[in-house]
Amino acid sequence: MDAIADPPVGEPLPEGELLPELDDDWLDAEREQYRRRQVQRLAGLARNAEAVGDHADAARWAAERCRLAPLDESAHRELLRLMATNGDVAGAVLEGRRFAERLRSELGVDPSPATRAMQAALQAPATQPGRTPLFGRSAELRTLLDAWRAAARGRGQVVVLTGEAGIGKTSLVAELARRATTSGARTAIGAGIDVGGETPFAVWLEMTRALVATVRPVPKGVVWPRELNRLSDDLGTRLGQPDPPAPVAAPELERLRVFEAILRLVEWASADRPLLIAVDDAHRADRASLRLTAHIARRIAALPVFLVLTRRDHPARTELDALITDLASRQVPIVEAWLGPISDPDIAALATSVASGLAADRLSDDSIRRVVSAADGNPLFAVESARALAAGQTAPPPNLRTAVRVSVAALSEQGRVLARLLAVSGRPLTRPELDRLGTDTQSRSAAEETVLGCGLVVAASGGLGYRHTLLREAVYAEIADPAPLHDRLAEAVDRGDHAGIARHLQGAGRRVAAAGQWAAAAEYAGSVGAAAEAADLLDRALDCTPDDGGLWLELSQVLAWLGRDQAMEEAWRKALNLLPRARLAAAWSRRGRQMRTVTCNPEEAFAAYLTAESLLLPDSSSQERAAVLIGLAWRDAVGADAREAEHLLRLADQELAGKADPETLLDMTEIRMQSLIRQGLFAKAAAVAWDASRRVPDTHWQGPPYGIWVNAACALTCIGDYEGALGWAEAGVAGSRYVPVILVHALAAKAHILARLERFDEASAVIAEQRRLAERLDSPLISATSAFDAGLVSLAACRFAEAAELLAEALAGPAQISRPAAAIARAEALARAGDIERAKVQLRAAVTEPVRGADQPWSLVPKISRVQALIAVGSGDRDLAARRYQEAEVAWRRMLPSVTTATSEGYFANKVDLGRPPVVGLVEPARELARIERERASLRGQ
Repeated sequence: MDAIADPPVGEPLPEGELLPELDDDWLDAEREQYRRRQVQRLAGLARNAEAVGDHADAARWAAERCRLAPLDESAHRELLRLMATNGDVAGAVLEGRRFAERLRSELGVDPSPATRAMQAALQAPATQPGRTPLFGRSAELRTLLDAWRAAARGRGQVVVLTGEAGIGKTSLVAELARRATTSGARTAIGAGIDVGGETPFAVWLEMTRALVATVRPVPKGVVWPRELNRLSDDLGTRLGQPDPPAPVAAPELERLRVFEAILRLVEWASADRPLLIAVDDAHRADRASLRLTAHIARRIAALPVFLVLTRRDHPARTELDALITDLASRQVPIVEAWLGPISDPDIAALATSVASGLAADRLSDDSIRRVVSAADGNPLFAVESARALAAGQTAPPPNLRTAVRVSVAALSEQGRVLARLLAVSGRPLTRPELDRLGTDTQSRSAAEETVLGCGLVVAASGGLGYRHTLLREAVYAEIADPAPLHDRLAEAVDRGDHAGIARHLQGAGRRVAAAGQWAAAAEYAGSVGAAAEAADLLDRALDCTPDDGGLWLELSQVLAWLGRDQAMEEAWRKALNLLPRARLAAAWSRRGRQMRTVTCNPEEAFAAYLTAESLLLPDSSSQERAAVLIGLAWRDAVGADAREAEHLLRLADQELAGKADPETLLDMTEIRMQSLIRQGLFAKAAAVAWDASRRVPDTHWQGPPYGIWVNAACALTCIGDYEGALGWAEAGVAGSRYVPVILVHALAAKAHILARLERFDEASAVIAEQRRLAERLDSPLISATSAFDAGLVSLAACRFAEAAELLAEALAGPAQISRPAAAIARAEALARAGDIERAKVQLRAAVTEPVRGADQPWSLVPKISRVQALIAVGSGDRDLAARRYQEAEVAWRRMLPSVTTATSEGYFANKVDLGRPPVVGLVEPARELARIERERASLRGQ
């Protein structure tokens, strides 16, 4: 029992009671002793965690202790204290209420005075040095509280507070958050900080950290927290998922995965209590944070979530205005409130309140009148004017900058340095960052006490920051030479804040070092799908070191993802001119992969790989040689030289000593499958997929792996093995279940295979799931593409009016589809629904659609002939219908001798050009002929 009750430190405590399988009386005493020892050990673990500053773990151990001792008041008081220390005051309030109810229901007693005192302290108004009291906002506060109560009951709300700088937006939100917290809600507030080159998702990173610190543990098996590690590797770790997420090639997919993970977090955070989230100074927020805010806001209507945005009235921020307009157009419950100046009596009351805490004597009536006159209804100006008068000034300062200058001048030398460091930092500094500033503990504490006492700075989450952005800007404007301060901050700020480090290094004149950090920030931006931000950050890096060819190469790749082809080529040419000879082979190989995956330019890809081969040096690495060989193998696979492609892949495998990483192994497998499919060897392609699926590890987030599973399903579909194809498609769905941006395509493949099997109810259910997922992802492209899939399934299931409507939706949006094929399908749906005139119009429109290789031009004429036959049937012209059916039949039969080639061409048109599972747009002449024969037979029977 000693070993069970006292396991080694770091090992989990056993769960459950001692020897639960036994029912002997003598065990009662032993079990009680065992429970007490567990309780004592948990108390010790909580103390140890708190001693090293891990308040979250301390609260977790204390909660476990209370689970074993549910009526122990001292244990529960300790839990409440630790939860509050960890920042979860609202959770402590709720836990206190639950404990009081338990005592009353089980023992018939109230909590002791000590416990009641702690519960009361949790709900008492927080008094923080430097916080401005709230005056003159009772009407606005009532509006916010009414909206908050509606949200707390499950009717999510968005509120936008607009007003000039210093008008009291932040103070109003802080008061709302305080009241929400004391009522048991969970809160998270982030602030926009526009200092140039900001980190993508900076606002949401701040709020996400606040949420993961207080949410309940996530059940085992739930893997979305792993995606949070894209933002910061401590986030998923806090939720029990320390592993890094699997990489995704496309930035848009990376972005959508971040969006989905944070939406899941918001849903989880609001599942056990109402949630208030606020974006303060939204006009300063980075673009990625604004896009994510819009994504979350569109989905809160059915959640107990209250989202508050504050913004200045000018200058206008286009992205923020568009966000608010979009929410209103989608019928998201949204309230816009304007904060104007507060009344003169309220300004007077505010000034009196502020001055009374700073001076022994109250301000004279004349001084109050002067404050009222100077403030002109602005609370921030009133506060600073009152502070100046209370400090002995004879008149209110003429402007805010003068008032701040006076306050800073009154500080000690150490206090002035800290105030300037906080101004130069551009954002609040955390406790670890403050500790790294390099002064001794005693001096640092004295400086912090001084700046907190001046009222310009407030404590926030253990760190320090300016009470208002205008105050920080006023202090910064007075700094003659900020470079030494930037230099100190570059060594102090969080090592993961690459953009912040870069800004300070550049401000200190250390441009080469700054370039490296800007590049690291760009890499981070790319990893979370913020490609535009990555390009901006690389531009900043190149501004520091314009002769760095490697940076130009990185920028070329990012610009390719953004579709900025001309800028991409300019960056590529500069990279070529600057890169040393030894790096050119790798650069050309990388360009080849970029051209065959991102920009879909096979000719340029071929040329790039050939150039890379010619530039290989005797000492080129095995990885470089293998990359070139794989690219050349792809060229031969696409060009139908299967033997040479396989030879090159074997050479690549030899270069890698049979130890290719999962991504490379997948690439090689795809190339082998392409080679076999080009030859019409679809069954062998599926066999290659099966072999690779056992060799590539299961990452949960990519499946083992999704791509080859779905390709195998599509390959078997090409030879009519629909049951076998369905098995692979179902595996693809299961393997991508936690990756919504991939899952939508896996569901499409499964639905279309089910439709081929004429299992229409099942296909419709899969499509319904895909449509819900597309709506959740909030991507116009995915939504429109999903409508196309749904339209084809409805058409196959003979729901013609529904099919016509869905295909119209797809054609109206940016769907990743063959537009001529979609237009012909819609014309068919309209004809078979009896809407002959609109079918004629749609068919004429189909003929005018631009035709690309991805549209499989060889299939369009017989498709049009068949739809013309359907229109003729609907018009009562049986002779014309018979002629059109005959034309379609002749065209399809003409293709039968080359059906294998046609099928493989269609396969690659869908996969490469459209990025869709090939089964979606697969054209099969034999199926088309069977369909014509059925329709002819029906016509003859009429």
